[in-house]
Amino acid sequence: DLHSFPTRRSSDLEINSVKTIESEAFSGCTSLKSVVIPNSVEYINSEAFKDCSSLTSIELPNSLLELYNSPFGGCNSLTSLTIPKSVKRINSNPAAGCSSLMSLTVEEGNKHYDSRENCNAIIETYSNKLIGGCKNTIIPNSVTSIGSGAFSGSGLTAITIPNSVTKIGEGAFGNCSGLTVITIPNSVTDID
Repeated sequence: DLHSFPTRRSSDLEINSVKTIESEAFSGCTSLKSVVIPNSVEYINSEAFKDCSSLTSIELPNSLLELYNSPFGGCNSLTSLTIPKSVKRINSNPAAGCSSLMSLTVEEGNKHYDSRENCNAIIETYSNKLIGGCKNTIIPNSVTSIGSGAFSGSGLTAITIPNSVTKIGEGAFGNCSGLTVITIPNSVTDID
């Protein structure tokens, strides 16, 4: 019986107790313009904000631990994204398909990921693998591999890959229809 449940006001909801934003939770919310995620959130799952085409601003909390499968993929109006120092796991480019993204950085002090040399990319620190880039990325000489889908749909028009890179992952430059100039050095021995 629906009438037996007590009525709750929105102010009674425990918004600050949310720990996970589930897969596709806000996917396709085209009217969503900005998001501030509460400090209780630790996990943002697959495509949680996928194709939120009006999203221009998202603030990630210092409680965040993991990002799964491009949670912000296809957010074409998003211009910057900063990964907090608390993040321990990113399994793929969190901003794949964000063609307007100009700044992609990792907050100083993160032990697992970095944006060394102001490169505008996410680099897995222990492996030196670039896992996420944007149209303004400059690949540092210390990067040894480019991950699968790292620049997918990024709006990238030109890129120079340094001699330190030996491997390019599957679909690393997928859906980069404006990419007109790419230099691949002799050091690259494996392209998936």
